[in-house]
Amino acid sequence: MTPIFQSSTFVQSSPGEHQGYEYARTGNPTRTALEANLAALEGSRHGICFSSGSAAIDAVVRLLRAGDHVVASDDLYGGTYRLFTNVFARFGMEFSFVDMASPEAVEEVISPATKSIWVETPTNPLMKIVDIARLSELGRPPEPWWWWTTPSPRHSCSDPWNWAPIWWCTASPNTRGVIPTLSAAPC
Repeated sequence: MTPIFQSSTFVQSSPGEHQGYEYARTGNPTRTALEANLAALEGSRHGICFSSGSAAIDAVVRLLRAGDHVVASDDLYGGTYRLFTNVFARFGMEFSFVDMASPEAVEEVISPATKSIWVETPTNPLMKIVDIARLSELGRPPEPWWWWTTPSPRHSCSDPWNWAPIWWCTASPNTRGVIPTLSAAPC
């Protein structure tokens, strides 16, 4: 069993010469083990854990640039909506919020600038179900990157790795992911 390291600092050979870990905020053996295990469970090479879903969302959206367009659900988590509209829109990113239960509504707003289709299913708070397989047909590589989030347990029929090259998964405490993770699927 992997031990839990609660240290904030680690032994160094000399100042500035660490032996793999220097400060808990940049990494520690417990988090490294968790990230590796989550990546293995998801069939990925890497996993990155964050202290909150908002932190993970922030990191993922920073992969985009000014002028990039994101299609998102009109019924997604309020914190995500506020990050999109109050923070990232100020940096020149554009967001369209549509009813993702209607693939036609999504297809209608996709443009050459669309770099991400941000899917949340079931949605929060109305619990709309989104047909991820159908939506994934709208944007295959090198088209938009896809992120999938879920506020509730991941269902065995929802296997996003089969549909797109990159997925963002926010897992609730009773799912395989345990805490918010960012995983890159093998391409």
